[in-house]
Order: sequence, then structure tokens, then C-alpha cells
Amino acid sequence: MNLVRIGGQCLQADPTLSDLLQRANPLTKYAVRFRYPGAPYEPALEEAQVAHALAQEVIEAIVARLREKVKPKDAG
Repeated sequence: MNLVRIGGQCLQADPTLSDLLQRANPLTKYAVRFRYPGAPYEPALEEAQVAHALAQEVIEAIVARLREKVKPKDAG
């Protein structure tokens, strides 16, 4: 997973995400660094908490925009 590439696709749909996605780019390293037990690097608690908070912020921003753009079809 490459957040820079995914972020670029998100920016095409909503350029207002630019600052947030720029801050989120470093999160890409977490996609592979800890995939397997015994990985050579384990983040400190504070680093993990900061990364988690940033990931949550990105998710919430994208979900909010999806809610604005996607409307359910009428049942009838």
C-alpha cells in the first residue's frame, strides 16, 4: 500500500484533502514494517499513538466527504 499514490487519487476527487494527505504520507512505512512478528523495528508508544491519531483523522475526513457525495438510491 502506497499512501502517496492513493492520496493522489483522492486529491483528484477532492483537492481540499491536500494538507492532510501530505501529513499522512509517512504512514506508508507502517503498512509493511510490522507485517511479521519479530520485525526489526518496533515504534515507541508515543510514535504509535501519533501515527494512529493521524490515520484516524484521514479516515474520518474521507468518510465525511463520502457521505457528502454518496446518496442512497430511493427504495421506491
